[in-house]
Formats: sequence, structure tokens, C-alpha cells
Amino acid sequence: MNRLEMKGVIIVLLSVFIFIFIGCDDEDVSKRPVSLENMSDCYRQNEWNENIIAKELTGKWQWIYTENFWAPDEGQNTENENRVFEFLSDSTLNVFVKDELVESTQWMVAPVNSSDLFKLELDEPVQYLYGQIFLCDKILLFNDSYRDGTDNYFRKIE
Repeated sequence: MNRLEMKGVIIVLLSVFIFIFIGCDDEDVSKRPVSLENMSDCYRQNEWNENIIAKELTGKWQWIYTENFWAPDEGQNTENENRVFEFLSDSTLNVFVKDELVESTQWMVAPVNSSDLFKLELDEPVQYLYGQIFLCDKILLFNDSYRDGTDNYFRKIE
């Protein structure tokens, strides 16, 4: 390979390196909408029971973020999956993906052991809805990382 060809190869490699380096932007890393600590603090500012939680859950919630206990700080933004969970006041839960109904079951709120925390009891298991429920403003968290599971965040849309 002569010097001119070598120079061309080096320029191409440098260009590829720069292109890859510029494409790796920290802005692309998904961030948790609210920390677990802040969700817990906000949640504990109110008094909760099964009926109040059920009333707050009623409506449509879009799944917006998920993070696995085994891969902390590597969560994923899930809004583009267009997965919506509709909690109806008659205890029906409907799950939609891109506006298509994909699951339906019955739900109720139950205490977690003898604590002031609550969870869902479902007639049929529904992915993403495991763990302790934390509500704060228009954000809902199903916190299952306390037992090595996945934390799933939702935003109320209706």
C-alpha cells in the first residue's frame, strides 16, 4: 500500500470513529421519570387505603419506563411501545397495544402484608403490574425491585 492509499484509509477510519463518537450522546440514555425515593416520599404525604388507590388508578395509564433490579441505571423508555392500561371502575382492566385490545382481566387493590403499601390482585397475571403501588401526581410506579423484580412507571393520560 502506498502513502496515498494509507492516507485515505486513515482518513476513512478517523471519519468513522468521529461519526460513532458523535452518535454516542448521553441524551439518548433513558432516565427514570422519578426516583424511587421521591416517589415514596410523595406517596407517603397522603393517607391511602384500598378504595382511595382504586379510585386513583381508574383511568388510562401509559407505560413510560421500565428498569430491572439486575440492571440498575440501564432502564428503558417505553413510551414508543404505545402500551396503555385502562382501569375501569367496574374492576375491569384492559391492556391496549397501539390501540388494539390485547388483554382483559379483573383487578382489585390489596394491602402488601400488613403495611401501608398496596398491590394489585388480578384474575389473570398481567406483565408490568407487579409490586408495590406508588402514586404521585400523574405518575404511577409498580415497584417490584424490592424483591429483585422490575420497576414499571406509568403516566396518567385520561
